[in-house]
Amino acid sequence: MTDQSESRFCAELRRLLKRYKLTQVRLAKETGYSTAYVSKLINGQQLPSDDVAKNFDRFLKTGGTLWQVVQEDRNLAQYAVAPPAQPKNGSCLVGRGPELNLLDMADAQRRKIFVTGDRGIGKTAFVTEVHHLQRGHFPGGSVYLDLDDPENLLPRELVLVGGLKDLGIPERALADLAQENGLPSAEKLLRLVNRIITEKAVLCVLNGAPVEWITALNPGARSLLVASTSEPVPDLSDVTVIELGPLAPAEARTLLAHVAGEMRVMLDPKGADLLAERCGYNPLFLVLAGKRLAADPGLTIRELVRRMEQEGE
Repeated sequence: MTDQSESRFCAELRRLLKRYKLTQVRLAKETGYSTAYVSKLINGQQLPSDDVAKNFDRFLKTGGTLWQVVQEDRNLAQYAVAPPAQPKNGSCLVGRGPELNLLDMADAQRRKIFVTGDRGIGKTAFVTEVHHLQRGHFPGGSVYLDLDDPENLLPRELVLVGGLKDLGIPERALADLAQENGLPSAEKLLRLVNRIITEKAVLCVLNGAPVEWITALNPGARSLLVASTSEPVPDLSDVTVIELGPLAPAEARTLLAHVAGEMRVMLDPKGADLLAERCGYNPLFLVLAGKRLAADPGLTIRELVRRMEQEGE
């Protein structure tokens, strides 16, 4: 922790030293620590261990105040590292024009949109594109929460914290929602999200969200909730369901050209159609096949199809 304004511990320690007219040299000598270490604590360059905080409490006769603020600072620190909840660049959406047009069906009574479909069908790319296209229409802001990112090892609750930070909620207010395990309560966080999307005009996009989270959120007439999920979707009257299916053959060829290179597809369009059919017109499988072609310039499309048949893919 390098920002003094973010550390309650260093502020409280400086206050106590001033109150008792003590120098950091005296504090270091009386508690058995080096002056350099105590200086780092006072300047907010690091937090002390529990034992150090308790030692300072005993010497300064605080009744445990310093130990308590250290716990608060540690709790706050994990909220400070919650990532900004914005989608990654590079999402490639091909086709899906009719599905995107279904967004216009969202009226004042149906402000929730569930995006469903099989694994690899392109739900992440779809909701990312929705966020890109729609966010400018919501003066209250927009938030994108990727709860299905394999590279993100943070608990889902902290991903939600990142989204709330994007919507202007202070870190200290979020830290106050922590439970005994240091993580915020999902129920309390969702209540806070509900308050925001009810009072303001906000676009809220959730990728890979648990159904119980989606059903707990109820956007107001000026907000819109778009959520992708692989879980079974309940039959709800206030929800528009967009089910993504396989790509059309022409769309599959376009996606393959985008990943493997246009020239490869132009030289063998029939082979590209065979590969697309072999992939079931599934965007994920097409991308993986395209990457195999891109990584091996000598590999022809038809040879890849033969290999996939032999490998049982």
